[in-house]
Amino acid sequence: MKKLSIVLMAVALLCALAVAFYAITSVLKLEADVKITPAAERRDDFVRFKGEAALGSIDEYYFADITVKMISYSPFSAQWVTLKSEPLPGDEELLYQEVGLMDIERAGSGTLSLTVLTRDPSPVRGVTAEYYILGRYHSVKARSSAG
Repeated sequence: MKKLSIVLMAVALLCALAVAFYAITSVLKLEADVKITPAAERRDDFVRFKGEAALGSIDEYYFADITVKMISYSPFSAQWVTLKSEPLPGDEELLYQEVGLMDIERAGSGTLSLTVLTRDPSPVRGVTAEYYILGRYHSVKARSSAG
């Protein structure tokens, strides 16, 4: 009976270690970089999204190009990775470029980007990456740093 309890204790300990290992390695590390460009410098893009009639207010707008590098330390691949931007009060439109669905191989990295048409020139932006590892949903938030 004592040998059986030792074996069961060892199995329980291994299971607890496996769950802890999964929990620690399943979080993606996000590195967000934001580049703010006045809309006047990208006149063609501005006209495509706002129209010719809005050209009188072009100096009030900016393009926020958000690039997020995602790093995985997990021995399992992150699947169906998508990227969302947390809107600021001055944001007008979210102009998706490369936002997913993407897979990040085990212990690998990937980059997604998006563009926001905004009236707020702040380089501080929040983003959320959503993904699945072994069929389990995960979500990680990050903020870009100012300058």
